Amino acid sequence: YLDETTKDEFILKNKLKFLRPYQLNALKAIQESAKNGNDRFLLEMATGTGKTLTSCAIMKMFLRSSNVKRVLFLVDRLELESQAYKQFTDVLKNDYITSVWKENKSDWRKAKIVVSTIQSLKSNNRYKKDFKSDDFDLVISDESHRSIGGQSRKVFEYFIGFKLGLTATPKDYLKSVDKTNLGSKDPRELERRELLDTYSTFGCESGNPTFRYSLLDGVKDGYLINPKVFDARTEITTQLLSDQGYLFTSLDDDGKDVDETFTQKDFEKKFFSEKTNEIFCKTFLQNAKKDPYTGEIGKTLIFCVSQKHAGKITQILNTIATKEYPGI
Repeated sequence: YLDETTKDEFILKNKLKFLRPYQLNALKAIQESAKNGNDRFLLEMATGTGKTLTSCAIMKMFLRSSNVKRVLFLVDRLELESQAYKQFTDVLKNDYITSVWKENKSDWRKAKIVVSTIQSLKSNNRYKKDFKSDDFDLVISDESHRSIGGQSRKVFEYFIGFKLGLTATPKDYLKSVDKTNLGSKDPRELERRELLDTYSTFGCESGNPTFRYSLLDGVKDGYLINPKVFDARTEITTQLLSDQGYLFTSLDDDGKDVDETFTQKDFEKKFFSEKTNEIFCKTFLQNAKKDPYTGEIGKTLIFCVSQKHAGKITQILNTIATKEYPGI
């Protein structure tokens, strides 16, 4: 684990010398938790604080021990698979071979670190057909708040050994829940909540992760900046966010009035508003930070309700951008 020699090696040998103090603290927290007999860990770190680089250091820490021979890094997006492979190779190439499983299905065993989308392993139960349960001694779930539900969880739980979850936004399905009361009334609902709860999955039933570094921590330490809020409310969103919700009136097939109330959780799931989405997109394009020389909009994360919603937002942005920036 992370003894003084290991720290010196981090500093001298490779890019892990650039670890920030809180990233080293994350390693120490996992080390301490493992010493206490735990085999599941959860890192709750704000977006932009370097979870992937921290993962590099954690993998090296475990691979240096006698307990871990090979690591599986699970993602739920092709883009994340490519990004993880690129960074692992860049940072750890002098020490370990990293492989993308779907590109090296025949010789993945030559690698110490195997990266894969969970969908690839889940398809046709490949995780059972191509792997033994002890092929990986450490399984890391990136964006673990969304990648361990349903069938994906079977993949995750199939492998024995250490389990590590990485997330900026854990799902707390047991917050303010009386587990004893719910368990007696509806044991299946309690089980469902426990299976989806990020903290329970990684052995942090108290609601406290193994290590937490929040947006506020990042701002205070000077690594992140506070977000600026721009008002893009519409009459519809104002009502959706209210206690009363948004009352939608329409006509049924017989021409009779039909009233239905929607709340914020229904937006883009049960209730669609093209105008509201357009206002969101226009507000973003008008206020987004731009490169002072090229005028290009900076790298941006846009959170959508679903893939369908993301497709709509992309279409609207492209339509507006074509008018605003002709010829680009």
